[in-house]
Amino acid sequence: MDLNGLYPMYKENNKIHNETPQWVSNMIRLGYEWERDRTPWKRRVGIISMPCKSVSAPLIALGAIRKDLERGNANNLYGHFDSLRRGRDNYLSNPELHSGILINTYNSRTTKCHFFGGGPDEISVVNASYRSEIRRKGKLIPNPNGPCKYFIREANSKFWRMENQSIVETGNIDSHLNQENYLKIIGCDGDINKDNLTRSYNGVLLIGDGEGIDTKYMQDIYSVRLSGNAVSLGKQLTLHSRSNEISRMDFCNLQKINSQPGSYYLVIADGSSAFVKSLSHFRNSDVIGIFSRDEPVQNIEIISSKLVEINRYYTVIKNDIFNAGYTNSVSAFFMEGR
Repeated sequence: MDLNGLYPMYKENNKIHNETPQWVSNMIRLGYEWERDRTPWKRRVGIISMPCKSVSAPLIALGAIRKDLERGNANNLYGHFDSLRRGRDNYLSNPELHSGILINTYNSRTTKCHFFGGGPDEISVVNASYRSEIRRKGKLIPNPNGPCKYFIREANSKFWRMENQSIVETGNIDSHLNQENYLKIIGCDGDINKDNLTRSYNGVLLIGDGEGIDTKYMQDIYSVRLSGNAVSLGKQLTLHSRSNEISRMDFCNLQKINSQPGSYYLVIADGSSAFVKSLSHFRNSDVIGIFSRDEPVQNIEIISSKLVEINRYYTVIKNDIFNAGYTNSVSAFFMEGR
């Protein structure tokens, strides 16, 4: 607490600042302004060098999330039915390799189902407890009771999600994002689209070290409070939201990059290895890499080699949005596809 009994402008672990540090506002601003003044669609790549380990990458993600809350099309409603159809087709073609469990989120009662069939405009599912064969007198026989089917169409697909995925949209007020948690973020003053407080979105991917909330990486993020906000940075990022709560971004660690979809508009890679690997895997995504200069020298040399390798395909961005205001201890370099 500061002398006025209010939450400080920035708190990280045990360090309290009554003014937001310049590097913090720079990182948030970068995420918030990332889409500004761009030529559609030319890939953007950025690299930021910090003097030491920091929460720069999560702060960039916060800025991007704050901007996404303003945009009417930043939600997972569009294309969700198509995603479910692909999941059905993958499951039915090889159920041993693909999970076919879906969750009905229409009401507070959780119903688990699995894919059964359907066509291009309809998906049929059955209760996950249904078995096509039952045991009678020690023998397996066809189940005399046919399956009770549910039907998913585009209009009601938002009430269904794959197991372990975030809810698409919620009518449960207890699961809404709290708008107050996003109104005091420094440098982010656009109007929030309130519909987005009830809708998930996975346009941004943050790649970091540890996924569990008890890991050192996550504990550092959850220790941050900023802009007079009572909630932690981890909470604002919806990093560990439950499956029945709204999620506004995705997260993975370095080992799981290759299993991530390529549909993110922005990938924020925390660390030199994550940055280099992301450039190759997410070819249709913008990538921002953050590394600290206390990483091994060979890691930094790999980044330099990678930038030289791709340089002929890009031009340097000289826009003040990205290049103005950084402190002497922070180096930033941004490129856009030719």
